[in-house]
Amino acid sequence: MNDIQRRENYLKIKKPNESLGSVNAYEADAARYWKDFNLSHDFFECLWKDIQVDDDIINHFFSDLLPTYNVTDKIDQILVPVVLFAGQLDFDSAPLMQWNALPKPANFTIIDCGETGHWPQLENPTLFASAFRSWLKEKYDDKL
Repeated sequence: MNDIQRRENYLKIKKPNESLGSVNAYEADAARYWKDFNLSHDFFECLWKDIQVDDDIINHFFSDLLPTYNVTDKIDQILVPVVLFAGQLDFDSAPLMQWNALPKPANFTIIDCGETGHWPQLENPTLFASAFRSWLKEKYDDKL
């Protein structure tokens, strides 16, 4: 399903004045986030259950801030260890190959989660847990 088809589908299910952070909007954009983007509406309802969305903040973040934010700005000033779990099928965040090409401080680790989307901890929890344990051991073994 391409972007045009996703948008057409969203317009069919969109409610008046619906937020970019609604379950319907998220479901319509599923191909940006998930390896298997043909998930049921019930799945998305369950995922978003009890989450309160502030429409003004969500809409401002996704429409104004995120498109203009430079992720490399001041990245060299990050002093704490950072780990980014990146799925090869995540088309919402910067693609994995783009992250790999960016300059990073020594304490910035990127873990390739293979054929997962934006949520590798849900799509491949075994790989995610194993990679996270390995990273923790590498960074903090002497402190555990």
